[in-house]
Amino acid sequence: MSSKAVEQVRTELVLVRVADKTLGVPVERVRYALPPQRLDGVPLAPAAVAGVVNLRGRVAVAIDLRCCLEGEGSAASDQQQCLVIEVRGELYALLVDAVGEVVRFAEDAALDEDVTAFAPRWQHLLCRLLRMEDGIVAELDIDRVLERACAQSASPTSGESSREVMSGG
Repeated sequence: MSSKAVEQVRTELVLVRVADKTLGVPVERVRYALPPQRLDGVPLAPAAVAGVVNLRGRVAVAIDLRCCLEGEGSAASDQQQCLVIEVRGELYALLVDAVGEVVRFAEDAALDEDVTAFAPRWQHLLCRLLRMEDGIVAELDIDRVLERACAQSASPTSGESSREVMSGG
């Protein structure tokens, strides 16, 4: 097979809207998208943990992305959609204003890993910027988002999951 026949590496992102910004979540991290769900509160949870949601018998920690990105005073509403991801066997429901389409990017669509055009609070949570036909989308670093969300008032000790720390288990 010639090198010309090898397809360029592609990045696929699920586009989401959060606080009037379009962001991308790597499609391989996403299990499914859901309409607004009923959330049950979690006492003493970090501010970005909006609660837990029952997903077909499995409990998922609901993370308010707006709170992660903008800090305290989140404008969370019961109209937020859930983008469900799985990390190390645990489900998380990322609360977003809207879930859009899946978009494919050629590897040369990456503009830069310099995300300093965004507010300092956002910069740590973004991987890179990618060029779209009608603008630019920032790719979220899901691991950093979860780290920030769960570490705001609780920090797991080695071997503890964020769910164990939040539940006191």
